[in-house]
Amino acid sequence: EERMIRPANKLPFDMLAHDQALYRSMEGEYSFRAKTPAAAKKWQGRFRRALREAMGITRMEKDFAGYRPRAQKMETVDCGFFVREKWRLWTEPGVPLPFWLLRPPGPARCRPLVLTPHGHEPVEHYLGIGNTRAELKKVRDEQRDVAIQAVMEGYPTILPTVRGFGETRGLDDAKWKNL
Repeated sequence: EERMIRPANKLPFDMLAHDQALYRSMEGEYSFRAKTPAAAKKWQGRFRRALREAMGITRMEKDFAGYRPRAQKMETVDCGFFVREKWRLWTEPGVPLPFWLLRPPGPARCRPLVLTPHGHEPVEHYLGIGNTRAELKKVRDEQRDVAIQAVMEGYPTILPTVRGFGETRGLDDAKWKNL
């Protein structure tokens, strides 16, 4: 018969209380402490410069100075209740970002645009497209065709491909395709 061995001097420890005390004891370099609109504006300027630097935006601006992004329409399909356009947006030299623009029927009107970023499954599922009947059934049953749902409600919709997924996967990723 096995017995569980317990430490003889087990101390009580409350992780939540510990973390809260730790957070209260710290003050970040960019903590907001402004008391006046002028002080808030000054803090905002400092914080935005630091955020741009941390996100790499400052470096990208320098590296891509003079570069002009371009868009290329690949295809247009009239789906009856909406028009589906496939585009490539060249966001930086040599890097295309495929995306789909779904337009509701009728004359163009000022409407909110819906952005439907995809998850870890095939991008085409969000367009209501499946490779097999079983896959298409799953897409419909689980309502994964969110871009279609949005355009069917009358909203112009964009479905971008996240870098590293779909057509933007690396050549070495092909071996993982069927997993």
